[in-house]
Parts: sequence; structure tokens; C-alpha cells
Amino acid sequence: MNNKKLLPRKYSDGNSEIFEEDGNNFHPGLPNGITTMSRETYYQMMQFALAIQQDCTIAPSIKGLILMMWTFIRHTAFPQLINPRELERQRSIVVSGIPEFLGKPSISCKADRQAAKNILDTLRIQCPIITAYRLGPKRRDKTRPLKVVLPSSGHHKDVLGRAAKLREIPDYENVFIRPALTQRQLKSDSKQRDICRFLNQRGHNVVVYSNVICTRTDPPIPVNLSKFSELAEM
Repeated sequence: MNNKKLLPRKYSDGNSEIFEEDGNNFHPGLPNGITTMSRETYYQMMQFALAIQQDCTIAPSIKGLILMMWTFIRHTAFPQLINPRELERQRSIVVSGIPEFLGKPSISCKADRQAAKNILDTLRIQCPIITAYRLGPKRRDKTRPLKVVLPSSGHHKDVLGRAAKLREIPDYENVFIRPALTQRQLKSDSKQRDICRFLNQRGHNVVVYSNVICTRTDPPIPVNLSKFSELAEM
């Protein structure tokens, strides 16, 4: 008998706080049979629901009832499983400043993957890389960011927790690691960087740190943007 205890898993629907249950999904306000459903059970139920819909001997009313129940479970208890893009985002990092190989595509892909491995080795993080690829179309005048997908959100947190140390190491001074962002977060991040660029061009030494515009000091100090009259020019 296997008595190995499963590590706690964490879940979030993107709109509420993260909930945790030992090896199972947990969502407040749902029947206990749903809240303790494992991922394996989820996929078994999905296959069952599909089989029911394809069975011509089952009455349409029964099919409709099962479809309603399945839709409820799918959208309420397991939102993170029905959105693979969001699941990937939660365990992905984006690396800027890594030189891009402009030769054969296959060699370029190998070079990108090796660059990601080198970063993990430098940060002393032991985990395999699921995939690594450049974001956006290839350009000769600008290096594209490198997106790296990690095995779990735990590895994702480990990398981000040590990312600041990377810029203290020779050959990585201009390398920046950030989490993969949603479209809304990307717009906010872009706006903050535009503000930093605008202020730095006018003699202010500021930087975006933990999604906040701060002084470029150790430690960074959040700045009051209302004091910068220059921002009215933007």
C-alpha cells in the first residue's frame, strides 16, 4: 500500500484568492463531492460526458441534464483546467536581454533552450524546461523576449525569487526576468515603462520594481508620481 502523502496543490480562478487542499481541488461554497475532486476524476468525468453526448440511445432530456451538470463543474470547480493558456502563463517566465541566434530555425530553437538552461543553472534551480520560445515575429534590429515554460508554479516562484541576483552576475547584467503577464497586465506594465523612460530622459533615476515605479536605489523606494509635473506632457 502506498502511504506517500501528496503535497498541497493550489488553485485560483483568476478572480479570487488561491485555495489549497491536499492533492485535491477546493472551492468554497461547492458540494463536498465537487470540492474534493481530483484532476484524474475530472478527466474521467469529461470522457464520460462526451460519451453520453455521442450515445444515440440516451434521451435528449437526459443528455441536456448531464450537459448542464458538466458545464457547472467545468466552469466552477476547475476553471484553471479549462484554460490551458492561463495554466501555462502561471508557470511561465519571460526573459529579456538574451542574444538571439538568427541562423537556421532548428539551431535557433536549440540555442534558446540552452540559454534557458544556463539561466536555471546559474540560479541553482533544478527543474526541466517544458519549452522555450521567442515572442513575436523575428526582427534583425531587436532581440525578442524569450518565454520559458516551467513544470510547476512552484518552480516559477523559485525563479522569480532569485531573478534579482542574476543581474549581479557577469554576462547577465542586462538580463531581466519577469512573470508572463495577462493582456491587462501587459498594458499596465507597458504604461509604467513608458513613464520610467519619459522621466529618465529628463534626469530622474527611476525603475519599475515589483509593478511599482521606484527610485533606482537599494532598497528601491516607491515614488509619488503626482510630484512629477513633466508627466503632464505625456
